Amino acid sequence: TDVAESYMTLASFCHNSQDFENAKKYYQAAIDLYENPANDPGAETRATLYHCLGASFDSTQDWDQATAAYEKALEIKREANGEEDPSVAMSYATMAACLFRQQKYTA
Repeated sequence: TDVAESYMTLASFCHNSQDFENAKKYYQAAIDLYENPANDPGAETRATLYHCLGASFDSTQDWDQATAAYEKALEIKREANGEEDPSVAMSYATMAACLFRQQKYTA
């Protein structure tokens, strides 16, 4: 929807301006709008939104929320593209970097 796209644009601007609290709010608002199947933008956009939400949480060291958002992005990408897709590998790398910053070195 146009409103969800506007939220995504605002969220990206806020994130790039290091206004992570508002970025999280706008990313979540876009995700909420896309929860309605009639508004589904496709797997790639949904995964990107969760990834960006995770990055905003990561930037504020809200590790549990960051990990949950990254896991959701990974889940969406795996379901849509399969385990062998390069975007899935990038999601695993992002998750690993987040866990490394938390000093969680074992599974």
